[in-house]
Amino acid sequence: MNDPNDNKYHIPKSAFLRDDGPGRAVFAVKNYSGFILPAIILFICFAVYFLFDADYEFRYFQKRSFNRKVAFQQKKKRDTEKEKQINATIKSRSINCAGYFSNGQQGTLFKVITEYFNADGTIKERINYGIGETDKNGTVIRYDETRTVFSYSTDGTLQSSRSESTGGGPNETINYKCDRDGNILEKSTEKYSFIGTVKKIIVVEKYNDRGEIFEKISENNKELTTEQTKDKNGRVVKEAVFETYGSAAPRKTQTKEYSYFANGNIDTVRSALLIDGKILNYDDSIYDDQGYLIKWRQSSDGWFGGSTYKKFYYDENGNITESRSRAISSSASEKYYYDARNNLVSKAIENFVEVRSGSGKSAHTKNVTVYSAVEKYSYDKDGLITQKIETENGKPKRIFKYEYEKR
Repeated sequence: MNDPNDNKYHIPKSAFLRDDGPGRAVFAVKNYSGFILPAIILFICFAVYFLFDADYEFRYFQKRSFNRKVAFQQKKKRDTEKEKQINATIKSRSINCAGYFSNGQQGTLFKVITEYFNADGTIKERINYGIGETDKNGTVIRYDETRTVFSYSTDGTLQSSRSESTGGGPNETINYKCDRDGNILEKSTEKYSFIGTVKKIIVVEKYNDRGEIFEKISENNKELTTEQTKDKNGRVVKEAVFETYGSAAPRKTQTKEYSYFANGNIDTVRSALLIDGKILNYDDSIYDDQGYLIKWRQSSDGWFGGSTYKKFYYDENGNITESRSRAISSSASEKYYYDARNNLVSKAIENFVEVRSGSGKSAHTKNVTVYSAVEKYSYDKDGLITQKIETENGKPKRIFKYEYEKR
């Protein structure tokens, strides 16, 4: 547009022709300045919501994948083989424990467990000790023992265990059915109670491929059963758990829904706990595509309130390095440290609560540690644990010492 003096003007696209009265028509530009600040505030609110909202964070984590050297099942199998190889180098292991007095002085060590191993590293016998009698100095002079003997098939798969107690506890025999990897598929327990008259109780428990009880039969009564719905690939997508108490009709107490990655590993599991047909809370677990649990959430007061969140972190070898959890006005962290041989050398736990102080513009919130605990582990050159020390709130609590008879 040109004026009489031949000056040139640029008219913005947002301009419009406004009638200012007879003989006057001017171009005006729409004024958006009144909308800019609210728009910026709205954008910031959405950004904060999506960055810090726990539900969005929960769903975002669902899509994450981690570059680890081994998948979860491979790590589980590797760790089992490592333990068997270490145990194959020893005949027996004894664990002794002592507490600490308030002045920091260590108490008397007493025996907790003794284990004997077969040449292939499987456990042959375990003796659990309870303090039966002590002298005036606190030294144990008699132990109550629970002795458990294990038996295996020719391929090394666990078949049964038999426990006998000298301290008045029930004796029991457990028969196992396992797959070729040693995972328990079914466990049948015969327990003998000696309170009053001898009573034999038989409990049969069946497990799914995640190690969860799938069916439980006690004294010929089905106490727990699970109904499943599977997809066209044979994968479980829904489960309903029913429990029976006495002669009452079965009641649905839990439901589960599963989703999967393309490689067949579980992606998410949503579990609902029911009481009298009403949902009490939800548990949500999500995994990465290698089978590692990376996020867990429980909503105990409906889906939008009373939630507890937990995140898990791992190193490239699949070792858990940290877990963080938070709930209303509280949070916690657990950190794990390893040596070059992937042995756990330290574990640190801290619990926090939110403390609010001040008022008005000076009001602020900070996390205050209300509990802390540390566990430290020592090993010998062969990778055998030799000592474990526990501290609570900066003070020593217990010490465990390990003794071995090597082959």
